[in-house]
Parts: sequence; structure tokens; C-alpha cells
Amino acid sequence: MLPSATQDERVLKLLEAVGGLLVKTVYDGRLASHRLALSLFKFLRPQLVQPTLQDLFEFDPEHAKSLSDVLGYPSGVLHDMSLFWERADGESVQVSEANRSEYVRAEVQRKLVDDRIHSLVRLRDGFESALGKLSADIGRDSISMKDAFVALSPIDLRLILCGNDAITATAVLQVCTFSGFPPSCEVPTWLTSYIQRMADEQACYHSSAC
Repeated sequence: MLPSATQDERVLKLLEAVGGLLVKTVYDGRLASHRLALSLFKFLRPQLVQPTLQDLFEFDPEHAKSLSDVLGYPSGVLHDMSLFWERADGESVQVSEANRSEYVRAEVQRKLVDDRIHSLVRLRDGFESALGKLSADIGRDSISMKDAFVALSPIDLRLILCGNDAITATAVLQVCTFSGFPPSCEVPTWLTSYIQRMADEQACYHSSAC
């Protein structure tokens, strides 16, 4: 699920509120009612992560399949298709064996991000604003929610927000270990405490740090 493309200010304000609600959902230990696209969580990262063809398969399998086919066509077939695309600089070029990977990346970016950029930016504005206002108390210290979220990959964040029925809190805690964090860092403690507060059927954490 991704926000639709719009420039309607009323809708954009609602999307900004939704961004804040996503933070509130995590803070309350709840799950989002809909499974959100991974490309959305990539967009929410402080350092933007480019969406991939696999992300598009999840959101629009039919369009992703057509792009995947373009990557596999023999050069002769690709030439006969006379498929053209407009680059970011405005130049219209024919898709060829030499540039088809670039074409596919651009199409994925257009479909998942560029076509709905106003909606995504406002949702991210609400998300970041809410992060800046909330903090998680950990023992005698405190760590900002924003700092804690920076430690999460897009996959981690989606699992926390949207859940994974195949994973239980108990199973995660049994195998989860943290490495690479300095002794003074409270992020592992915060994340562990968060998982423990969740009901087993709602547990959804999986981290690249595990």
C-alpha cells in the first residue's frame, strides 16, 4: 500500500497526519491496519534508499513483470519493440541492451516515488515531526525515537509497524543478539523492551543487527 498521487492540500494534510500516526502506532506497541509498501519505508529513511524491481513486484506485479521481461529480451527483440523513454534531462531515447537497466531503475523510481512525490513528502514530514516530539525512556537514560529509528533498516521498520504472523515475540527474543553497538548505547535495550511489550501474535521484529 502506497499513498496515491495528489496535490490536493486537504489530502496532503491528512497524509501528514498519517505520518504522525505511524510513529504513534509504534510508540503504543500496535500494528498498522494495512501492510505498507517497503518502498515507503525506504523513503522514510534519513538517507534515501532507492526502490528496487522487487519492491515494484510487491506493489504492482503486472508492471514489474513487464519490466523484468525487458531485462531478459534478446537485443534484437528489444530493438524491434521500439520502446522509448524520457530521461530525467528530458531526452527521449530508445531502450536498448546498453541502457535497459537504467530504464528499469527509472521506471521503478517513477512508479513508486516520483509519480506520488508530493504525497510521500508530506507523509514523511508528519513522520519526522512526530519522531522529534517523542522519546523512549530507557532505564535511567533517554534516547530519542529518531535516533532509535535510524538504527532500523526499512525491512525492520515495516516489520515493527505492519507485523509478520510467522514470527512470535518469544521466537525473536530467543535468537536475537546485538553486535556493533557501543556499551553506552541503549538501542538494544529499547528494542528488546519493545518486543517484550508486544503480544506474541503481534510480534514483528527482525533486525539486520540480530
